[in-house]
Amino acid sequence: MHRNANERTAATCLASATELENPLA
Repeated sequence: MHRNANERTAATCLASATELENPLA
């Protein structure tokens, strides 16, 4: 359970960083 939560958080953080770098994406 905790591992899944950590993976989800990491994925969300990565997605957020991508959006910040690519506003048009």
